[in-house]
Amino acid sequence: MSKNSLSIIGIPIAEFNELISTKNENREITVRPARLIPAYKKLDELSLASVFLSSITMINEFRSLISKEIGMSKIGYIKAYTEVSFPKIKIYEDGIAKKGPLRVDGLILQVVSGKIKDATFFEMKMGSQEVQSKQISDYLSLAKEVGVARLVSISNQFVPSPKDYPIPVERVKGIDLFHFSWRYLMALGSVLLTDNDLNISDPDQVLIMNEVMEFFRNKNTAVNTFDSMSKEWSQVIDGVRAKNAFSKTDPILVVCVQDWLQEEQDLALKMSDQLGMMVDSNKKKSQSMQERLDSDIKDIIESGCLFSQFKIKGAVSPLEVIADLGYRKIICTVEVKVPLDKKSSSARLNWLNRQIESIKGKFERTFLQIKSSLWLEAVVKGREKNRKKPYTSLEALYEETLQCDIRSVKISFEPELAGKFNQSKKFIEEYENIVITFYSVIVQNLKNWEEPAPKMNTSEVVSVEGEIE
Repeated sequence: MSKNSLSIIGIPIAEFNELISTKNENREITVRPARLIPAYKKLDELSLASVFLSSITMINEFRSLISKEIGMSKIGYIKAYTEVSFPKIKIYEDGIAKKGPLRVDGLILQVVSGKIKDATFFEMKMGSQEVQSKQISDYLSLAKEVGVARLVSISNQFVPSPKDYPIPVERVKGIDLFHFSWRYLMALGSVLLTDNDLNISDPDQVLIMNEVMEFFRNKNTAVNTFDSMSKEWSQVIDGVRAKNAFSKTDPILVVCVQDWLQEEQDLALKMSDQLGMMVDSNKKKSQSMQERLDSDIKDIIESGCLFSQFKIKGAVSPLEVIADLGYRKIICTVEVKVPLDKKSSSARLNWLNRQIESIKGKFERTFLQIKSSLWLEAVVKGREKNRKKPYTSLEALYEETLQCDIRSVKISFEPELAGKFNQSKKFIEEYENIVITFYSVIVQNLKNWEEPAPKMNTSEVVSVEGEIE
């Protein structure tokens, strides 16, 4: 055997993994992992449709999550199809039949006791392709003709929730319309593969879910994140800083808010991936997409700010985020309940500061970097205006709240971005880094005070003698 030969028989698998690692610049073996669902070449939306719909039929928990989102019962079993058309069904426009049958990317059928109980159409877009109003309207009409109860579109467009729709569409009575981003579906998959109460129970189905996730993560599938604001973003910021008068229908405001909402959802999904649970960024459940757009446009006109809220199970409160376009800074805030059984305001602030000191000890270097941008606001009973001070001036907050009944304290992180705020890509990077840093260093390490259970007077407790039957 030559000096340059390599035998793999008998070596530990960990050593083999090191030999093939892409991090090893001098690796002696190059391989491509064999995938159940390979994505070697440029794919189309039908490939995505086939993998996604097949995974729903194979992974029980994935089916449960998708079914819950679109209001489809989990009873019975489902069958999935792609490239679906009904040659004998004609769809008319202005009294004229369209040429050729419509072809829908996907269809799932719910089968109960041997009969089709329910059905859903799917329309898939990949990469930069976006759903089109006319096409969706035609599919809704087709769904009405053949008795399909709902249409689900999937693309790289983000929406606050699956019930919202990224574009205006004329609805058809009796047909529900939903939209998922590919990132949203990937987040659902991440949650299922994370150690929590939604875990996939069957080991073989876990393996399938992992393969599906690897497929979606492959660059050839073109599943994108939102990584750049439009040119209108900078125009709106300059207008706010110059105190220009905007109208509610100003096109640059519409684009600006649409970008903000897409980034909000993308960040929520990235946090969901990391936390292993879905992060809710839908501020008001009853709002439609248009209502949310109108609300945020109004916020820009009246306050020069945009607002988001991230609800994370187990956190001390929802994480509020403000983009202040005038001052070009991001403000992240949570509210902590302080112990009301402590009589003095100083004792209540001390209780919270002990938590912050503990955080400082765990994240000394990062805490030192963010310390100057941390603020504490004492929420005082009976006062319209609370007391707010930088964390570095904590002693001043003690002095100003000596005779106050502090009910809670808001902790905020308020770094100024200056020129970075206007830059389309840099803003996204900085914004996401600020929110994730604040959550990972501060928020996830905070605890609310919990009121103890009421105590009985033990002197009045009567002992009971004898056996109880």
